[in-house]
Amino acid sequence: MANERRRFGYRRLFVVLRREGEPSGINRIYRLYREEELTVRRGKARRKAIGTRAPFLIEAQREAVDAEINALIQSNSDLAQRFAILCSIPCIAAVSGAMLLIEMPALGSLDEKQVAALAGLAPI
Repeated sequence: MANERRRFGYRRLFVVLRREGEPSGINRIYRLYREEELTVRRGKARRKAIGTRAPFLIEAQREAVDAEINALIQSNSDLAQRFAILCSIPCIAAVSGAMLLIEMPALGSLDEKQVAALAGLAPI
């Protein structure tokens, strides 16, 4: 059976034989598999990309999007005030503060239980 199904290892052969009613244990299947010097035939190795990709283009696009988000935040005085408050909290950087403002626009007008429910952290 191992010659018919070259991509099957001894564990998978054990499962197939067990389904067919063979009472052999896995240790016996492993011993026979090793004695016959069978191995799983692997597929062809993937070709690796030659050259460099365009990380600079992606980085430039990310920086442009960050700059546009910051410009939008600074153009609205309410958002700018909430952004400044968020960034004054330790461990919250500009990107985290912007994401909090984007994902939770009602952040400044809710109490802590409502914010936790909005974030999906606690039931109402």
